[in-house]
Amino acid sequence: MIEVICKFFIENDIKFDFIIYGEATSHIKDVINEVTKELNKEIPITITHIENVDNWNHKLSQSVIFMTKSKELLFNLRGESMNSKTTGQKLTNPTPKKFKFLHYVEENLSFEQLENLVEPLSHFVSNSFSDLRYFEFFMTKDENFVNLSATLLFSEMFCYKLKPELLNSFDKNLQKWEKNLENFNHFDNFNGCMLTFLVEYNIFWYIDELKTQNFEEFERKIAFENFEYRGLSNELIKATAKRANFTPHYSITNRTKSSFDVSSTRNFKGTIFSFIILWVSHMDRTNINVSFSNPCGNIDYYYLISPNDLYTNYEKLLMPFDFTTWILLTAILCFTFSAIFILRGFSQWVRTLVYGEGMRDPAYNALGIIFGISQLRLPNEAIHRMVLLLFIWFCLMFRTCYQSMLFEFMTSDMRKPLPTSIDDIREMNYTIVVIYFRTQEYSRINDEIINGRERPNILSISIEKFVSLYNDSLNGIIDTKLAFFVNTIDHAGLNYTFKSSLTIMENEKSTKTLGYVMGSNSVIIDQLNQVINHLIPSGIIKHLSDYAFWYLYRPFDDFIEDPRRILSMTDLEFGFVLWIISLSLPIVCFLFEILIGIFRKLKKLFEVFVIGEIIETVLELLIQNLH
Repeated sequence: MIEVICKFFIENDIKFDFIIYGEATSHIKDVINEVTKELNKEIPITITHIENVDNWNHKLSQSVIFMTKSKELLFNLRGESMNSKTTGQKLTNPTPKKFKFLHYVEENLSFEQLENLVEPLSHFVSNSFSDLRYFEFFMTKDENFVNLSATLLFSEMFCYKLKPELLNSFDKNLQKWEKNLENFNHFDNFNGCMLTFLVEYNIFWYIDELKTQNFEEFERKIAFENFEYRGLSNELIKATAKRANFTPHYSITNRTKSSFDVSSTRNFKGTIFSFIILWVSHMDRTNINVSFSNPCGNIDYYYLISPNDLYTNYEKLLMPFDFTTWILLTAILCFTFSAIFILRGFSQWVRTLVYGEGMRDPAYNALGIIFGISQLRLPNEAIHRMVLLLFIWFCLMFRTCYQSMLFEFMTSDMRKPLPTSIDDIREMNYTIVVIYFRTQEYSRINDEIINGRERPNILSISIEKFVSLYNDSLNGIIDTKLAFFVNTIDHAGLNYTFKSSLTIMENEKSTKTLGYVMGSNSVIIDQLNQVINHLIPSGIIKHLSDYAFWYLYRPFDDFIEDPRRILSMTDLEFGFVLWIISLSLPIVCFLFEILIGIFRKLKKLFEVFVIGEIIETVLELLIQNLH
């Protein structure tokens, strides 16, 4: 048993704590001593002995081994006391939201004993939304194997019945697992069970259309009439539900009036999660969770980015076509002028054969055709005229497209594209500015949100500094690229309360509006990615890419997405196809004419050769007769 525990934690590089509750038996002490001796060099561990849960103030690591023979599961993964006397009591230092959980059981447990062990938590998920895979790990042993099992929620159609399931077995003789430990991550089917998403909403002062409405009437409409759930969170939930095979159920509660009544949920059969839709948000910055569960509260976070610089007129010269089209056009023109240059070294007869009689200054004629000069002398031969007309048509088509698109670009103010992800923000050397509106605690939370990432320069400023952004000590960064990290409440305040400061920024940047970009690594996507990474083995990120990659928020009515775009090879493909098909006809005629010319010359040579032989034969006969 000890070897299995050590092997598991060493191979997975997991930090963990020993939590001893109640009487520490001699067997438990032996296990702790052996594990400490094995792991202390590899992994830091903490041993904590608790007798009174009310005085608990220890912050847990990523993984925990509970050493106890008690039939009560004392802690859920939030760090709340879960015994019958102190249900709902919060601990001083709650546990992290995400960690693996291993529970060591001294004796072999029957299914009934196991059900009694975890019965207080059988009606909801005790850990966070990001770790729905397993409710609890436990180990049992027999003569040859140590079995690692888990109690799984949603393991059958009777959705809230816990069922033990064997995950892996460790062969004592071979000293290895029968399966790869990566199998722990595979749980992708909820068997159609219902997951309840708790929708918490507040009526904020900045929503103009709701200021004049009666609050009770509005609440009645939400509760009893059709209420449309929209937004990125809802789309992600629907897509995840389709892949993970669960049924989402939305339960609305109003945080502005009172907290969710815990007493009314004693017999609740479901799993509660919190998410935000539309303009819904949390007013405070604390961890808003109902005491009997640990929902995941998603708050929309944005990166407020001022638009980029305008394109210069010189940059617009290359904008009408994409890179592939420019390469192809350049290749055709290079081939044309290279052929003209090479033919300069050949005889007049060869140049006449290629250009036709009466054609002079071919390079000048080609330039004239490209730039639209129509007064050209056509060659005498029909085949050469066909080739020339096709080249004129080709240049006319692309010249017309280029001129029309260039005129549109030149007569409009076009800006360089904004970043569409956090990676783009890093690569484009943006400075992230964290704005905190209320307290230093809020600033600390924002810093923690960004802190876990490889990040560029980050400035944390108050709203007062933001208002005086262009008149205060931050003048040194005005010329740099700024990305303001704000959430739902913040951008509402920026739009209304501090609109004058935004106007200053807009004037300085010579723009009409600001764009809100939520990157693929923003907080809401991080939370949902945790769900996805643990519920779905693979492929869900690609499935949700249309929703999760980026989201453009339009705060002002006069912001209209620019519909203009450059011309690509797909748009111009028809012109190339028709031109190549048409060009094939004169090429065939040209080759046929060359063959005819060669045949005529050979025929003349043949005729001369035959006449010469006849004359020679006649002369020989005459000479013989004379003799």
